[in-house]
Amino acid sequence: MKRIRLFAAAAAVILTMTAGTAYAANGPAGDPYVFGAEVGPGVGLPASEGSTALSAEEQELVDILTKASEEANALPGYEAQYVMNIGLGMNGVDLLGMNGVGNLKFDNADRTNPSFYMDLVMNMTGAGEVTPLNMNMVYKDGYYYMDTDGVKQKAPMPIQEMLTSRTASGDSVSQAVGMFRNVSMTEADGVKTISYDYDVTELNALVGQVMDQAMASSEEQMQTLLPGYSLDLNVSSCSGSMRLGADNSLLGEKMDMTMHYVISGEGETLDMQIDMDIDYGFTSKGQPVQIPAIDPAQYTEIPSGGAVLEQ
Repeated sequence: MKRIRLFAAAAAVILTMTAGTAYAANGPAGDPYVFGAEVGPGVGLPASEGSTALSAEEQELVDILTKASEEANALPGYEAQYVMNIGLGMNGVDLLGMNGVGNLKFDNADRTNPSFYMDLVMNMTGAGEVTPLNMNMVYKDGYYYMDTDGVKQKAPMPIQEMLTSRTASGDSVSQAVGMFRNVSMTEADGVKTISYDYDVTELNALVGQVMDQAMASSEEQMQTLLPGYSLDLNVSSCSGSMRLGADNSLLGEKMDMTMHYVISGEGETLDMQIDMDIDYGFTSKGQPVQIPAIDPAQYTEIPSGGAVLEQ
């Protein structure tokens, strides 16, 4: 019974953390994001002192990405289509696979208070069964509102506080290249694809800084669900690529990431591994975006104490 409760607690915390991590590290689902830059697409993560220098050829490619990202960051809004694949495992055993396609609308007209909408048609595969899911999500005014096949829930997500904290520290897109490694470019049919890896040691240090608030909230949730247990987040690998047009404008982006959520206590350790790959392409850039209206009163607040799990 405790093992089941441990798994349920892990799932609840992971869902909360992954939503925050995916947005803060990669933008709203399907839209990789720069830590510390204003809301919008991005090229990577801020450098730390002592980073390995790039070659002249790599630096030239990074400069192209930086300019493309700065231009995309200045957009008042955009729409995109994306494909998402997620794999979930526990202690090295594959448990669940999820794949889906969706649409994203991002309203950045108020750069101090952005909002977005995403919908997703997803298939979940596990234990020999395939379960379809229809989801949509709205982020607005510090809350995310999730509708999963008619089940409506809401929870606070301190995204803007995270971004404000990083921006105040002086990070910017132009500084966001220090974690790039193995930068290369291919070109076909007028589209340039610039690929890169991330230095995961520096990435994990940064995730720890940016996710302080979300981690504190999740630790509180973990202590309520399982007193005496601790939670740790670690990114074990991360790579990405950007697609650019003939004028070097950003067309789309792809990111692959593997994260581990390790929950331990009372002599037990549960290592939840999440493998994510997200690929998106713009369908509209720079035009006004309308986020669908919702009634927050129709959404049930997700309690930090985990009452939903026990119903």
